[in-house]
Amino acid sequence: FGSRTEQLIHWIMRLLSLYELFITTFISSFDAVYPLRRTPMVILMDAAQTALFALGVAAQFRTTFVSTRNCVEVKDLELIKRELLSQWRTWCDFAALVSAPLLYIRGWGSLVCLLRLLKCWRLPRDERREKLQSRVGTDTGQQLATIAVGIFVATHL
Repeated sequence: FGSRTEQLIHWIMRLLSLYELFITTFISSFDAVYPLRRTPMVILMDAAQTALFALGVAAQFRTTFVSTRNCVEVKDLELIKRELLSQWRTWCDFAALVSAPLLYIRGWGSLVCLLRLLKCWRLPRDERREKLQSRVGTDTGQQLATIAVGIFVATHL
């Protein structure tokens, strides 16, 4: 079930979401100490990450996937579009993309940039997806990474 392209997009989007979790909390936390929001390298990296994530969201509308509702691979482009637009996850991705430039606004309005973190719905493991793709098991490295991310977020927010 599911194409290799869909699996690749899924993992790239998860990695981009993890990067987003780190960079957004880091910039939001330490911008008062060092003006990270005005650093060209940070702006360039953020623009590249946002563009890559936008390409991934767009690619999902042209890539088959396994519906977790009825365990069937969806191949028809119109059905893919309808299915994706009916999911709250897709709308979280859209909100995260729209709020991307808000990281560079100063003051209380900059807190709206935390909507960028809506893409982090991708980080928890989707057990049903993994069962459908026959990859069930315990990944110790992933569990340790989850703990490290939790500690990082707890100490930086």
